[in-house]
Amino acid sequence: MVWNNRDQEDAFTIEYSRIVREASNNHPAESRMQSVEALLVTPYFINIHEYNFTYRQQLDLTGLIGRAMSVSYLPHEGSAYEQLIDNFQELYQHFRDESGFVYMVYRTSVHLGEVI
Repeated sequence: MVWNNRDQEDAFTIEYSRIVREASNNHPAESRMQSVEALLVTPYFINIHEYNFTYRQQLDLTGLIGRAMSVSYLPHEGSAYEQLIDNFQELYQHFRDESGFVYMVYRTSVHLGEVI
């Protein structure tokens, strides 16, 4: 099992998450918590190991907006959409580096086990 959870310590990623939560009216998917409990208690896997690492997704402005628009519960038209795009443009301008990129930071959690 693999999860990519947005890093809650990175300033850009925190602000991106805030914008998404606000635009989605706190959609339940924004607060879901993944649990490995089902994997740990199933009789079908043994020797389960967890590995965690950080992943940084490099995005230009087009990539940032495209990444956000891949989320089905965000507005895709109307004034709410226009406000969302304005918010992402401001976010990009505030955090972009000298190469014109921002970085979404994830905490990736990988759980591996052997099938019995």
